[in-house]
Amino acid sequence: MSRLIVYTIKYHGDASGVNNDQAKVHYLMKILSIVVLVLTNMHEEQGAVFQQKPFFRFFSSLVNDLHSMEAHLGTAYFHLLVAIRYAFSI
Repeated sequence: MSRLIVYTIKYHGDASGVNNDQAKVHYLMKILSIVVLVLTNMHEEQGAVFQQKPFFRFFSSLVNDLHSMEAHLGTAYFHLLVAIRYAFSI
């Protein structure tokens, strides 16, 4: 799933072609918001039996896949990493 998200981000762009980097970051933030909401909901519902390993693996795979696409993402790469950090600091 993380590789699918990274490829979607890689090929996503602004319709006008002016702010492609900003569009990629905005799209990633939307995706991360959904994943974090699912994680929070599952944690609230399952309580002490919550399985955190799938989420850890997803997020670590996401960072790894982003790193493997660094050359293709260009200047958006750094902004995407900052967006990931921001999503976890909330």
